[in-house]
Amino acid sequence: MKMKLEQDNSADAVRSNRTLPAWASLGLFLLVALLAVLLPSEPLLLGQDPVTYLESDWQVVLPDGSVQVTDLPAAIALPPDAAYSAHYTFRQAYPEGKVLRIRSSMQAVAVFLDGVCLFQSEKPRDSWIHVPEASVWYFVNLPSELQGKTLVLELSSPIPAFSGQINPVAIGSGDALLYDLLSSNWINLLIVLFLVVLGFLAILFAFLIRQVQDNRLLYLGLFAIFIALWLLSETRLMQFWVGNRFLIGSISYILIALVPASLLLYLRDTALVRHRRLLDVLAAVFAALCVVNLVLQLTGAVPLIRSAVVTNSLTLAAILLVIGLLVWEMRRHKSRTAGNFLLYVSVLIVSAVIEIVQFLGRHYDSTSSYGRIGIVIFFLFLTSDSVRTVNSLLEKEKEAQLLRQLAFRDALTGAGNRMAFERDVAKLTGPAGQAPFRLIMMDINNLKTINDRHGHQAGDAAIRTCHAAMTGAIGDKGTCYRIGGDEFACLVSCTDPETCGQVTGQIRHNLSRDTAQLPYPLDLAIGSDIYKPGAYESVDAFMHHVDQLMYAQKREMKQES
Repeated sequence: MKMKLEQDNSADAVRSNRTLPAWASLGLFLLVALLAVLLPSEPLLLGQDPVTYLESDWQVVLPDGSVQVTDLPAAIALPPDAAYSAHYTFRQAYPEGKVLRIRSSMQAVAVFLDGVCLFQSEKPRDSWIHVPEASVWYFVNLPSELQGKTLVLELSSPIPAFSGQINPVAIGSGDALLYDLLSSNWINLLIVLFLVVLGFLAILFAFLIRQVQDNRLLYLGLFAIFIALWLLSETRLMQFWVGNRFLIGSISYILIALVPASLLLYLRDTALVRHRRLLDVLAAVFAALCVVNLVLQLTGAVPLIRSAVVTNSLTLAAILLVIGLLVWEMRRHKSRTAGNFLLYVSVLIVSAVIEIVQFLGRHYDSTSSYGRIGIVIFFLFLTSDSVRTVNSLLEKEKEAQLLRQLAFRDALTGAGNRMAFERDVAKLTGPAGQAPFRLIMMDINNLKTINDRHGHQAGDAAIRTCHAAMTGAIGDKGTCYRIGGDEFACLVSCTDPETCGQVTGQIRHNLSRDTAQLPYPLDLAIGSDIYKPGAYESVDAFMHHVDQLMYAQKREMKQES
């Protein structure tokens, strides 16, 4: 009873030691929160100033001199490189220190206020490398006393899709304008972060479990990272992390070719294994297309935005082909993996349909949110499926590794068997070996007599005792093997005759010590010699030579007895 009470008290003490830090942390958190509420402070949160969108009453002066009154954003049909301007008159006063935020969609932009140039974009001049067009943000500092002054934006674009485009224009403090961009994209940024973390973890685990020889996690990780970077470029926030025009203007067009390539490789190793060659070819086509698009852009032959039409068309064709192959696998071969992947893809399709319905119902605020949710669910499904499969492969690999170990292991002694012995001899005498080593061959004397008189259990015990005597004497100088019923072999790295004599003497000493109380004598016949490359016709000839030395000693021991 006393012992029981002591155990209960000890368990209570352990629980107390575990919960005390948690309660202390919670108390500290509550104290800090209470002080933050009670102590006076001025508002220090960034980005809280109002942001005003200049949406109405813009006058657009077209190249022919005609004027259109429009709201922003606006899209006017104009030919490439046509110069046009948008005019806005400030009807109210703004505090000092305001900033104008402008979005350029692959356009040249100049900003004037009452005829004074405040800003003009400057694209680097093309040399032998043609710099890609890029859609970027410009932040222009405005002077004080804006009321009554006219803001003029002069625009032009060599890209037909963006010639005549006028994006929303906003005015506010610098931190408020930045906060406005981030707050309107926080869901996208969380999804990007989720995909990046997922991608790097998948790639990390792929390299940690290389013994499985399955690359699905590697391709899933690349697919997730490519999608994340593409989403980041589509959020129009690349400038927060990258200030390079080439990356801002080309990354999304590079990724639209790499995304399908990585997905095709993932499918090749999972749901469409029977179509490996076809998917290898398709993945290679998209990888080559990525390189071709870059070359066309850098040489000035075709800009990325135009070559992307071909990439997107091939992507759509590849999607239809993959869906067809998945349906074929599911129906023809009853593939559960193909059916699961079709289910995962259907999540994206359903989310896209919901978006279209929301758009047609003029619920613009929720447009694209369903697509983002669909992407997250799609990757969660893929990750869960890949983790389950890889875990199953790891279990099978463990079983296979255990079987491989057992194939080279003697069940009675735990020593290496004849297969392990022959494998290790081949390593020592092969091209990578060719170093001298000592071979010790041993045979148990009178094991049959022990079995006949004392039973096979005694014989097994004698074999284990001999093996223990050998390993205890050799230690880390070599490795012992049981190569037959009563035969053993040891490969020893030390070739010094004196050391060999000490080893064989220690074996007999250990055997004598361990068998002192046994009802039967136990001894070993031992043969030993050094293998030197080129000294024998073959390895088999050397092993026969050592075997004969052992049997010679065995005959001598019988004659003496």
